[in-house]
Amino acid sequence: MSETIIASAPPPVMELDEAIKLGLEKFGLVVGWLPGRDGNLAPGFARSAEQAEKLGFGPSAVYNVARYVRDKAPCAVVAKPCDIRSLTQMIAEDMLKRDELFIIGLRCEGVADMKKAAKEYGFGARVEAVGPDWLVNGEKVDKAGLLDARCQKCLRREPLLADVVVGEPVTPPAEAVRYAGLPETVAERAAFWEREMAKCVRCYACRNACPLCYCQDVCVVQSRNPHWVTDEATPAENWMWQMIRMAHLAGRCTECGECNRACPVDIRLDLMTQDLADMARDLFDYEAGLDPEQKPPFVTYDKERDEWPVR
Repeated sequence: MSETIIASAPPPVMELDEAIKLGLEKFGLVVGWLPGRDGNLAPGFARSAEQAEKLGFGPSAVYNVARYVRDKAPCAVVAKPCDIRSLTQMIAEDMLKRDELFIIGLRCEGVADMKKAAKEYGFGARVEAVGPDWLVNGEKVDKAGLLDARCQKCLRREPLLADVVVGEPVTPPAEAVRYAGLPETVAERAAFWEREMAKCVRCYACRNACPLCYCQDVCVVQSRNPHWVTDEATPAENWMWQMIRMAHLAGRCTECGECNRACPVDIRLDLMTQDLADMARDLFDYEAGLDPEQKPPFVTYDKERDEWPVR
């Protein structure tokens, strides 16, 4: 497994408002989360002390802010550990420069499944943390029951790359919950994916939410030369689209879960991305988003190599 690159000295631990102030002084722009109209947090940008005071963090901070950094750097960014893995991968792929970022790393207990909150408590349900408890519309709820699926399989609750760290140390779960809901037999899986692909409406929200899908302006699905995939939202064409997307993310996906969150018809894209990550670990001893100096395995392809691992 690749070694993680962390500052030679542990980054200082401080309060969030203090860290945001430092970031604003350094770059004049802080990317983070601001309260939306429903009170839940959404990606936002602070360019003044008044705006910076409104930045916050809580269980509704579900968006991966790395998606909003590439066009804004140099800047400071308030980021969860999974967001930081995306930033780290973008640095490794030369899409960001480390010295153009002031990373405020959050220790994270996980975020809420906002789709589940909307279904169970009503559209626009406000999810917030008060002390150790989670509240929905002001009422205490079972935190474990509302925890997002991406957080149930996350064992990295500490920021791996940061200039400052915010929060108390967090104990990760004893084991990750992976492949939940995936049928066991080949026949059952084939039927499962046939149903999942039939739901796709080809809105490309999965692509647009992904911080590592940054070739959107020249995406193959919008190309007519070559014309590899049509606009028809059929199971076969949807399969073709997702296989192309997964091939492009092989060895690069950091399992941030944004494709799953963004999908309006709840396709289990996380089951695909988990397999991508596991294959990279099994075949190349590589885990995306841990080391900003290590290139992804398919970027370092060696055509002269005689043997390649088989899974």
